[in-house]
Amino acid sequence: MKRLTLFLLTITAIFAFSFTALAAGTLTVRIDTKEKNGRSLVKEMGWQKASLIVTDENGTVLASDTSGQVKIRGNSTAYGEKKPYNIRFSEKTDLFGSGAAKTYCLLANCFDPTLMRNSLALSLAKTMSLPMTPDFRQAEVYMDGVFMGSYQITGKIEAGKGRVDIDVEKGDFLLECEQERVEDGVTYVTVGGFRFSVSEPEEPDEEQLAHIQKVLDELYETCGSGNYDLIQKKIDTDSFAKYYVLNEYFKSLDYGYSSTYFYCKDG
Repeated sequence: MKRLTLFLLTITAIFAFSFTALAAGTLTVRIDTKEKNGRSLVKEMGWQKASLIVTDENGTVLASDTSGQVKIRGNSTAYGEKKPYNIRFSEKTDLFGSGAAKTYCLLANCFDPTLMRNSLALSLAKTMSLPMTPDFRQAEVYMDGVFMGSYQITGKIEAGKGRVDIDVEKGDFLLECEQERVEDGVTYVTVGGFRFSVSEPEEPDEEQLAHIQKVLDELYETCGSGNYDLIQKKIDTDSFAKYYVLNEYFKSLDYGYSSTYFYCKDG
């Protein structure tokens, strides 16, 4: 009975947050590529010049940029029939009321017939008070005048106000667990069989890279010791536990293999 009660409370909380996001209204995102080739974009083409217009449910313009950019995003999803995108404004723009940024993600949810999985996962993360959980809204996307379907627009995982609150100048950093993918211009570090790409700083110098490696080596050694008191001094065990539960609950395929982010702040 206790398990059933906990389950029902969890489901109620998830849907409460999801419907709150839905009640906020669906945004409309219009992307017009300079070359009018938006519907044939592939990931390897990278950023393309585009005009961007985002309006709310009442038609009010939230952002308009004739010097924006768009590209295909994602790993496996990048090769789905319904393409996901990243859009980039020439100046920082606040679409959610939680902080301005240049880049936003348009998740296609192409492998999810319900179009709800990501919304539910992010809602549960907020319910669990997981820090740095991206804000999101539902969106209808038009590419070069053609309706592309229902999407989910979210903040990008990056350092900045309203995003991941870290200060690279003070030695903070952001890593993405990535076991196999290799991209040009990306720096990778390994520890204990785990491989990470360095997201922030974007182009670490030798000193920054040595610092990151040192932190990871010490962390790996501490976790391997099994001394929980020492482990608690090295990592935020509360957020690690919550993040594990979240991914286990939703059976995330990428967790611990790809697209899994970790940040170090104030040591």
